[in-house]
Amino acid sequence: MIDKQELLSVAAVKIIEGDTLENEVIDLTSYVEKGTLKWDVPPGVWRICISFTTYDFGARNEYINYVDEKSVHTLIEAVYEPHFEHYKDEFGKTIAGFFSDEPGFYNVEGFDMDDSIGRKKMALPWSDEMQEVMDCSEYKDWKTSLVYLWMNAENENKSAYARKI
Repeated sequence: MIDKQELLSVAAVKIIEGDTLENEVIDLTSYVEKGTLKWDVPPGVWRICISFTTYDFGARNEYINYVDEKSVHTLIEAVYEPHFEHYKDEFGKTIAGFFSDEPGFYNVEGFDMDDSIGRKKMALPWSDEMQEVMDCSEYKDWKTSLVYLWMNAENENKSAYARKI
């Protein structure tokens, strides 16, 4: 569970047209001192993207976080284990399996069911375990590639790469 706010990355990407960005991302994280970004902006129109962890951003902060081990364990203890304990003699005979509907992240207001990634102010699930996995992965530039979750790169493969990781 995330119990603190932490800066993941600050990235600059030049805007080509509309919301289409150049393929090159400049990592500005090291340019942040005491909460202030100091950077000489090159010519052109740039988008600055700040990625951070926090618990206080989504629409339903009390809802389960599916990428946090402790949060998922709480669900298992509260839903699956009591059902199994009550019906354990029937599992494998009368009951072939068990499903409980866990419909969404609830990271935006409302229930429109069209909550695709890429909306402004959309919190995405995160955990310390997820960061450890990403840090150890082959995707060494994952932090600065986060910008392509919300915007498109000039080269569509760059956007697809970010959504893959």
